[in-house]
Amino acid sequence: MFYCENEFEYILQTVVLVPYSPGYKLGDFDCGTEDYNQFLTNDAQYYVEQNISQVRLLIHKQTADLIAYMALSTDSFLLDKEEKIDIELALSVCGMMCFKAKILVP
Repeated sequence: MFYCENEFEYILQTVVLVPYSPGYKLGDFDCGTEDYNQFLTNDAQYYVEQNISQVRLLIHKQTADLIAYMALSTDSFLLDKEEKIDIELALSVCGMMCFKAKILVP
């Protein structure tokens, strides 16, 4: 789902991005990919405690429902040329995936 720029204000009033905490309804979250769901409920706390990743939760302000999460890794893994071809991964010359992001801070 894509939102127009004029909808951002409504979204910012509806949700909040918070650091990982097991106090939220993590078990109710289902993104449709079981590995991602299991990471959140089984591994995220360990990753945060060990400084492997920083996990942020997008929480609905009124219901406290978990809408989405993101995990920012402090590590990387390398793929050889064949692995990149197999998964059709297009990388720049330096090997870093590049993209533009618009970060909104309430």
